[in-house]
Amino acid sequence: VLEKLLTTLGEKESKKSYQGEFKEDKPHGRGREIFQTNKGQSNRIFDGQFEKGFRHGYGILTDNYIDIELD
Repeated sequence: VLEKLLTTLGEKESKKSYQGEFKEDKPHGRGREIFQTNKGQSNRIFDGQFEKGFRHGYGILTDNYIDIELD
């Protein structure tokens, strides 16, 4: 859903860092992913669930301008 939203906005994401739980050296469980758009003008933070290294389930995306809930 997030990738589809960013594509609709004409932006690509570039991951910067991850803070949270890991399993087998991959993000798994509760965590926070911090990344920038390809234009470098906006930091975005995804707080939510991860499974096997990917965003999974409920989370909240926060950027400089809006908050978007994803499920």
